[in-house]
Amino acid sequence: MLDTNYHYMVPEFQMGQPFKLSSRKAIEEYDEAKALGYQTRSVLVGPVTS
Repeated sequence: MLDTNYHYMVPEFQMGQPFKLSSRKAIEEYDEAKALGYQTRSVLVGPVTS
């Protein structure tokens, strides 16, 4: 067993809680790559990622 001081922060969600983007960076980079002819697939880690 490892003796670490690592703690996971667990978000608390409520029914009807609104979500919004805090940054457009990923979208802008996707659009830039697409304009340059690259086929990409975005993978974003978030609160419902398994």
